[in-house]
Amino acid sequence: MISAPPSRHARTSAAFARAAFGICFALLALLIVGCDGDDDDGGGPTDPQPFVTVTTDSGDGGASFSVADNSSTEGANLVLDVLATDLQNVRTVDFVLTYPGTLLRPTTAQGGDFLGINAVVVTTAIDQNRLQVLMTRAAATGASGSGTLLTVRFEALAPGTGRLELTEGEAANPAGLVITGIEWLGGDVEVSP
Repeated sequence: MISAPPSRHARTSAAFARAAFGICFALLALLIVGCDGDDDDGGGPTDPQPFVTVTTDSGDGGASFSVADNSSTEGANLVLDVLATDLQNVRTVDFVLTYPGTLLRPTTAQGGDFLGINAVVVTTAIDQNRLQVLMTRAAATGASGSGTLLTVRFEALAPGTGRLELTEGEAANPAGLVITGIEWLGGDVEVSP
């Protein structure tokens, strides 16, 4: 019996599944590389934990995506929020988060409340200083208002100062049209010993 070749939809679904598996594998590898296996058993003095501060650039007060200067630390980790402010009808967001790779290493990234809890978040390490972020709202409608777009956790590697930048930013509405007039605001980061 001769079977018919797979349909275009089946080939596309299979390609998507292979790509999703590859992305998951790459993220797992990134997380494994971030683990150094150095467990402190409490048997001696411990090094002080670094303290990380973020100061956001000033904008014109309109629609924006920005790093949050109220980001927090968890031990030696920076918990960095990327905020959405005064936006209308956003369905997809694509940008590059640039960070000082000698000071910080990303460990996890997850979507926030702005695009909804079921938003698809894909992050890809471009190099040791840049993380490509692509997010799509699960609902067919766009999100409006303000909220947390993304939370990225970083491990602090060394003391020093540097820049956090949101570059190559593009947001689109449900029809796929680019939304203009959005500011992409970075900020300064300092890791103190």
